[in-house]
Amino acid sequence: MRDRQSLSQAAGKIFSGYITALKGTLIMTLLLLASSITAFILVFPLWFLANSYRVLYNYLVISILCLLLLVLCFRSLLRSSKQYGGWLLLAKKKYLPKMFKTLAVLIFLLLLYLVIFIFARGWWPGGIFLIALFLITFGYYKFVRR
Repeated sequence: MRDRQSLSQAAGKIFSGYITALKGTLIMTLLLLASSITAFILVFPLWFLANSYRVLYNYLVISILCLLLLVLCFRSLLRSSKQYGGWLLLAKKKYLPKMFKTLAVLIFLLLLYLVIFIFARGWWPGGIFLIALFLITFGYYKFVRR
């Protein structure tokens, strides 16, 4: 009688071991499938745009990188405001003006890059308009907002 219980216990342990191994294999397979589908959904359109519509691809990638940079800055700002107990302490320590100056510099650099890109593509009217916009924005930030 004791042998039957040992045999049934051993069979149960073997069965539960195979179920655990099967669960691990199934989870790994599902993760691999999910990452493959995600890679196909993200990479295939970018590859297609890079081969077919290069200008659109450049705009899209630059826009995605700029949005990612803004999200990272905003997330860091929220974390620091929670860490210091709100926005007031950040303002007292003069972190907020530095952050806004950094954001302004990034916007100016992006606008300057856009001006150079527009001129390099040969779009003179758009380039002249962007230079005027750049000079007005820079002049407002440098001379009016003091």
